[in-house]
Order: sequence, then structure tokens, then C-alpha cells
Amino acid sequence: MPTIFRRGPEREPWWDLAAEAFEAAVDKDPHTAVQRINALVAGHGWQGLQSAMQMWADAAMYAAGIGPGTVVQPSWKAVETGEITDGDTSPVAARWAGRMLAARAANDPAQWAALLEAAPDNVEDCVWQFIDIAARQVREAMS
Repeated sequence: MPTIFRRGPEREPWWDLAAEAFEAAVDKDPHTAVQRINALVAGHGWQGLQSAMQMWADAAMYAAGIGPGTVVQPSWKAVETGEITDGDTSPVAARWAGRMLAARAANDPAQWAALLEAAPDNVEDCVWQFIDIAARQVREAMS
């Protein structure tokens, strides 16, 4: 897979790990993605993770052709049936991730902050759902 994000010394300290995590997720390599996310959190804390999540969301929105400030309504596709839903029957982590992506697309920092504050207890699963949904969007755009 081509490199999605440029790397170099002029980037934020968390940037390379975030880029490596996202590129691994796009490549369907969850083991490497989780390793890089864990290293990112260990080295750069919650703020580094939040910044990485914004970067991943921006990559997904760019791939989808969604410009900043665009209000989007997240929807979920049931794997078993292919049915598109509003997410009420989706796992909590997937609903949270979709709403976080929608908040970033809408350029709504208040909603982003509120969702972070209200993150479910299974934060690791929420972060994985977030990066996985964003990576899927990029994969679809690349195919």
C-alpha cells in the first residue's frame, strides 16, 4: 500500500506512530495497528491519541470527498444482512465511533469533546472501531 501520510522531523511527535497505525488498519493488519496505537498512547498520552483520531478522521473524510464543516448522518451496514441502519442495533463502540467521525466532519469541537467525555467504558474497542471505520472509508476510495 502506498504511504498515506508524509513523515519527517517537521511533524508532531505522535505523527509517525499515528500514520503507521492508520496505514496498518487500511492494510487490514490489526495486530500492527494496535501495537502502534498502544505505543502512541504510551508515548504521547490521551492528547496524542485525540490528535491521531482527528488525523484519521480527516483522512477518511478526504477519501470520501467530504469537506470540513459538512454535516453527515452516520449509518451502519449490518455484516450479516447488508442492511443499512441508523445504528441503534449496532454495538455501542461502533455507534460512538460513527458519531465521533460525524462530529469531526461537521467541524464541531463541542460535539467532539462531549463524545470524548461520554466515551463508553470500553475505550480500546471504541478507538479500534474508530480507526477501522476510517480505514474502511479509505480502502473503499482506493478500490
